[in-house]
Amino acid sequence: MGSLKTIGPSTTLSIPASGSVSTSALPHYSDSIRVAPGVGCKVEINSSVTAPSADAMVVLPIEIEIFSIGAPQSNRIVGYTKGTTTLIDFPEGTGSPFSVGDLVMVMGQQTAFNSTACQVLNVYTSADVGGFFSTRIEINFNSSSIVPTFDPNIWTELRSAFYVNAQNLDGSSTGDIYVQQVQRS
Repeated sequence: MGSLKTIGPSTTLSIPASGSVSTSALPHYSDSIRVAPGVGCKVEINSSVTAPSADAMVVLPIEIEIFSIGAPQSNRIVGYTKGTTTLIDFPEGTGSPFSVGDLVMVMGQQTAFNSTACQVLNVYTSADVGGFFSTRIEINFNSSSIVPTFDPNIWTELRSAFYVNAQNLDGSSTGDIYVQQVQRS
């Protein structure tokens, strides 16, 4: 299997005897996630907080599973238009790595602009004179009350995000589940 290197923050969740639990939104840094539950559970990684579906992966207690979660997506933000929804501009010539419906987070050194997880509402693909050529997107983040002015010279990015949802299979005992993004080194 090879050596693993941890990437980003780790999370430990307590799984109730009956019902399900979800992580908060996690910024996507790696293509794999390591899951180690203390009780048998169904686990699903997706873009919403939901109980795992019937197709979710079953992970047995004390087993460690590595899930492939796809390549992380991110791009630098060079423009930011505040409002009840927020317009994000990427550098000319780069285009958006995101599609409508993707879960994303604004992250960076301008913490007033950082967002909780939100969805991409629109990707502006116009190619005419003055068009955006997929360098502008709209997200469902209400930024209208943010006071400072956005500075494009201070590093800020839009990054893909996800939730890990787990449901106890036992129904009578509780346990923890450990979640960590990893990469092979």
